[in-house]
Amino acid sequence: MKQQKPTNLPKGSKQNAPRIKPKQAANTTAYWMIGLALLFTLIAYIPSFTADFVSWDDGDYVFNNMMIRSFANFNDFFTMPVQGNYHPLTMISLAMNYAMTGDNASSYHILNLMLHLLNTFMVFRFVLMLSKGNNVAAFAVAMLFGVHPMHVESVAWVAERKDVLYGCFFLLGMIYYLKYLDKISREGYLFVLGLFILSLASKPAAIIFPIALFTLDFYKQRAITVKVVLEKVPMILFSGIFIFLALHGQTQVGAVDKASVWSLGTRLFFASFGYMMYFVKMIAPINLAPLYPFPAINESLPLAYILSPLFFVATAALCFMTWKKYREITFGFAFFLVNLLLILQFKIVGSAVIADRYTYIPYIGLFFIFGLFISKGKIKSFSFNPSAIIICIGILFTIVSYNQAETWHSNETLWNNAVNSHPSATALINRAIELRKAGKRDDALKMYNAALKMNKQAYEGFFNRGNIYFDMNEDSLAFRDYNTSLSIKPDYAPTYDNRGALYAREGKSELGMADLNKALLLDPTYKPSYKNRGVTLMNMGHYEEAIKDFTKFLSYEPKNGDIYNSVGVCYQYLKKYDLSLEPITKAIELTQQGVYYLNRSYSYNALGRMQDAQNDAKTARAKGYKVPAAYARLVGI
Repeated sequence: MKQQKPTNLPKGSKQNAPRIKPKQAANTTAYWMIGLALLFTLIAYIPSFTADFVSWDDGDYVFNNMMIRSFANFNDFFTMPVQGNYHPLTMISLAMNYAMTGDNASSYHILNLMLHLLNTFMVFRFVLMLSKGNNVAAFAVAMLFGVHPMHVESVAWVAERKDVLYGCFFLLGMIYYLKYLDKISREGYLFVLGLFILSLASKPAAIIFPIALFTLDFYKQRAITVKVVLEKVPMILFSGIFIFLALHGQTQVGAVDKASVWSLGTRLFFASFGYMMYFVKMIAPINLAPLYPFPAINESLPLAYILSPLFFVATAALCFMTWKKYREITFGFAFFLVNLLLILQFKIVGSAVIADRYTYIPYIGLFFIFGLFISKGKIKSFSFNPSAIIICIGILFTIVSYNQAETWHSNETLWNNAVNSHPSATALINRAIELRKAGKRDDALKMYNAALKMNKQAYEGFFNRGNIYFDMNEDSLAFRDYNTSLSIKPDYAPTYDNRGALYAREGKSELGMADLNKALLLDPTYKPSYKNRGVTLMNMGHYEEAIKDFTKFLSYEPKNGDIYNSVGVCYQYLKKYDLSLEPITKAIELTQQGVYYLNRSYSYNALGRMQDAQNDAKTARAKGYKVPAAYARLVGI
């Protein structure tokens, strides 16, 4: 006979207590963990909400980039690289931002942060799948990924949209590859391939994706058969195409050193130093900077570079000795190294030996080792609360990242940080540019001198110091620096532009035109040359050609009142007074300067509109602009 279940049990008895299923409890734990990681990440990047653009690539990507100002020439996104980089999806995303807020940086920073938050969530999901539901490990990795100070550069810098965007598709590809391994299917493979291509179209760094998949195969103990290798072949072919595009583009803009001044042996030291320093800065993210310069060419390598190969050998030995028992250690270091391979400076690319942004995806491997280790909650006989430790680390890194995000707030904060933490010629030059803008010429000149003492091949330093001399009317010194700049880099459009303007100022219009034409031949998008050539043409009496150049300049900078006024004046010289009214009126709408009103008065007078001419002349005088006495009598004021 079946035993009856007891009824009418007192409240509080176990039979009446609600039963929480283990899966339900695990889900609840996962929700608060990822929620906390996302909250800390959001707090770390609060300074980004009010940050501006910076003079470190943001101009080429956004505020000087005509490509993103319209979707009319959509094909340009797929045919025109930017700064030697082919990343059409990144440029499309920036064009979307421009459509929303134009040259206001707010939406760009917000979208960068939204993508980073999404990536943080996907890191949690990825580790959860990889560790077979280890919530604590996933919490640790997601927290570190979200708030690690080395990731600030990728998120707080608008030009690094490519990092957070490629990372998004890269992580999705990893997640769906794990799903593919659980259920091998043609559809699953094609989905992974599609995500990989989207990642490639966001940043060429994604070319390493198929090699990274082998590290997942290793961790999942998947036998490396011919079939497993063949499934990566289509991806490797796509990688090959993008490697060609990346190297070709970087070579075109001079970012790849074809004939390196450093030997292969020295470059091996650079690679091992980078590998070591990325590990060190993961543990102690201090003294961060936007630029870590190479060691001086004419000096011996610092001791840290010489010893760095020993660190690589030590980690390789650790992996070799532990891979059977602790596969996660070998996987973590392999994932870290594989995703760093392209930027370890075996082949010199760019001007920095290491860069914070290069750790965005690679650190996941090292974070994974830490996550699995801390999830055990025990070291020998000592027990601890892993979640509490993760939260404490999260708080510490959130504070550091908050401060680091503040350094990306403006040009001044960025380059002050660079000069103070890792002084280099590039950092000094960029800081001096800001000093010049603030009218502190003497301070800027001292900084340019220091930069050129540090690097005598810094063509941008000679160019910018020449600009200081230009401002000071020291024309002979300006010519000297412009000529030196061009002797170092003979295809630098800005130097031709400024030397052309200097020639024009000295009355050597033909020489000025030659330089300005050369500048636009080298870079047809260099907007200052259109303005300077327009002014030169105007002074030469070629008014119709000047109008064309001014109009082109206004397509780049549509809120420049001086140029609208110049267009109007050109029409006046051509005696097309009716056509002069519209541009001069536009100049007045933008900036109500007295000279604009006087120029419009001249046009009204020529057209016989005496009352309008009189009113504008009065307004010009009221705004402090001197109206010629003869003209004042003519219009009766």
